[in-house]
Amino acid sequence: MLRACALDFKKAWDEQLALSEFSYNNSYHSSLRMAPYKALYGRQCKTALCWQEIDDTLTIGPDLIQANT
Repeated sequence: MLRACALDFKKAWDEQLALSEFSYNNSYHSSLRMAPYKALYGRQCKTALCWQEIDDTLTIGPDLIQANT
């Protein structure tokens, strides 16, 4: 997964690493039959993500995560 992230984002891969980790930890894994986050903490991860566009602007990437923490 790290290799794919590094190849896809080239020189800015380290800036996207947190989002890749978040995505991996909250996706379903067939070996666990649940997401790793749920296996570790016993509950679904609650995100502070807002999927609505406001005034035709959309915040994506690490800025979105940092803005909601």
